[in-house]
Amino acid sequence: MKKLFIYFYLIICFYPCDLKAQNNSEIAGIAAGVATAGIAIGIAAEQINEQLELKATEYLLKNYPELKQFSLKILRFNGKKLSDISPTSLIIFKVREFNINSHGKEEFIEDKKKALFAFTSHGWINNNGVNYNRIKWEIVDKDEWLNMMVAYLKLASNENDSSKLKSALLVGRITKKGIREQIEWGENVDIYPDNRKKVKIDFYSLKGDSYIVTEYSSNYKFIYNEASLGIFINETGDLVQIGRNDITEIHNFFTTKEEDIN
Repeated sequence: MKKLFIYFYLIICFYPCDLKAQNNSEIAGIAAGVATAGIAIGIAAEQINEQLELKATEYLLKNYPELKQFSLKILRFNGKKLSDISPTSLIIFKVREFNINSHGKEEFIEDKKKALFAFTSHGWINNNGVNYNRIKWEIVDKDEWLNMMVAYLKLASNENDSSKLKSALLVGRITKKGIREQIEWGENVDIYPDNRKKVKIDFYSLKGDSYIVTEYSSNYKFIYNEASLGIFINETGDLVQIGRNDITEIHNFFTTKEEDIN
């Protein structure tokens, strides 16, 4: 069913008319075409995924020549919902550096994780595939991610102590309601033993049309709304959103130890 939504979205992208001006029968006709166009559109979706991964790899090779052994994996692009693949969005890649061990296998370097952000603008997908001129790239390491999360928590809660927020992020887990203590404790708990049973930071409960805004940097504004993190890009004037599930996945990527690369 999720793939069907993606197929339908791509048909909308490639359809030359303004669907908002069409009547219900015309829209129904487009939807009916999904069944016969499924294979072709499926290939297009796969090609977009491949194009994005190729361009992300090229970006790293050009701008970070010190990366000699690394893997790059897109974050849940194939499983995104229709609402997530939008004219403006944020596509995230996990970047892992590794060494080759004596058995010829990859060994993950724990302190060299990175996330590569691809901020897309209106028109980034067109009839020819991906328009790379509509993508702005940004690489984030663990320290920068924690800084982002501290700023996010200051927006989302009444806690303003940066050190307390950072320690809570390292030993707690992100939920819809805020930061809570881990069910199972990992390696970071020994760094902050006093916080084991004290990790509780509540998010504000905002209505869907309410927003809290802060200037994160000269490039970005951060917006809190319904447990999500909005990022407004000053250069392009685009607002993108990182949902709670993606925030949790990226955060776990940076804070959870992985023995090797799968």
